[in-house]
Amino acid sequence: MIKLLELEEKISNTTAALGRLESAMVTTPHSPSLQANIRSLRKLYDNLEEDYDSVASELGLDVCRYRVLQDHPSGKALARCLGAFLDAFSLAYEVATHGRRDRRILSAETVASTDLRVAYTFPGSFGVVLTVPNERLLGDWATKLDEAMRTVFSVTRADSSDAVASFASKIGRSPIAGVYNWAKANAESKTGANVEWSRNAEIKEVILFQYQQFDTLVGHIDRTGKETTSELEIRGTLVGADITSRRFHFVTETDDDIRGRFLDAISDSQHAELPAKYTARVTKTTKIIYSTEQEEVSYFLNQLAPFPIA
Repeated sequence: MIKLLELEEKISNTTAALGRLESAMVTTPHSPSLQANIRSLRKLYDNLEEDYDSVASELGLDVCRYRVLQDHPSGKALARCLGAFLDAFSLAYEVATHGRRDRRILSAETVASTDLRVAYTFPGSFGVVLTVPNERLLGDWATKLDEAMRTVFSVTRADSSDAVASFASKIGRSPIAGVYNWAKANAESKTGANVEWSRNAEIKEVILFQYQQFDTLVGHIDRTGKETTSELEIRGTLVGADITSRRFHFVTETDDDIRGRFLDAISDSQHAELPAKYTARVTKTTKIIYSTEQEEVSYFLNQLAPFPIA
């Protein structure tokens, strides 16, 4: 670990030196000595990066390189985009470890296993290098962390609402919402992302997405949802009804407050008293919104019948 920290310091110093020389190039763009020094430092940086990957591999660390596709992102945009990506990764890991997930709840194991550590930043364009311990399996089989990163990238590449719905049916709403938040953060801040997941200096997963592609993904997920209906027979008290707006208010025997619409369940020919006890036949519609993980519930009143049912 000491050698890794030493390499991080050398890389940081090299990156800073490159930054100073590249700034100087703005005023003296044709200086041969500056150009030679920059080439030398870039070669040094590449060599240090190779050494870093090698030492990280020896220590059982995987490397994630996250590059922001914008020259000067604001601090808020950077924090939001990188934070949303790491959240999506954690939610996908929860699925890889425990199966399909519909709620944004992370186990202590997931929180610990997906706590990526910032190692250093890139020279030139802005980006960060992060590391995380990852088990080495015989045959280089995919680990849970590998599966999680693959899930994030696969959902991000979904090219239609149907594709998003297919993923949601397999992995649940939670990771879909996580990727949605990452996509929305990039689309709104107009920042793309280039992310590489590597082990033993070999890139295992990679994605490069411009902010316009993230914006398209946001639209796909916004239009994705799942709707289910069920027919219910409930007993309680009709406490409100408006034949102009065709809305009703019903309180069940278990004190559930139900509000919704009706068409002809209450009309000039189908009178109803207020308040009065009835058995109500209603259609309950539940729509799941994948982008927010929320459930929208609505009720439609089909028929009213006094106690007991005739």
